[in-house]
Amino acid sequence: MSFLSPPFAYVNVNFSPKVCLEVVNNFATADPAVTNVFFQQYFLSILQDIFFVLTDADHKSGFKLQSALLARLFQLVELNVIAQPLYDPCDMGRKDLIS
Repeated sequence: MSFLSPPFAYVNVNFSPKVCLEVVNNFATADPAVTNVFFQQYFLSILQDIFFVLTDADHKSGFKLQSALLARLFQLVELNVIAQPLYDPCDMGRKDLIS
């Protein structure tokens, strides 16, 4: 899955969101155990990369696909497709991680 990181390389920004959306949709309909592992690993990075590109003043192309991907990620959370925490529960309460 290293080809998704970062999923929005400026070199091919019109292609990457489409591929990323397809991968997200494929994993969303996979076995729940596989779905949860995938999203625990990649959901927050994809979300962070989407917001990075969408808020970049110099970046204009690919807005429609990036917005569709962002909407799909929110929809998966809303529909409870992502049923596991996206963080390590062992880290809860560790004050050294909160700063």
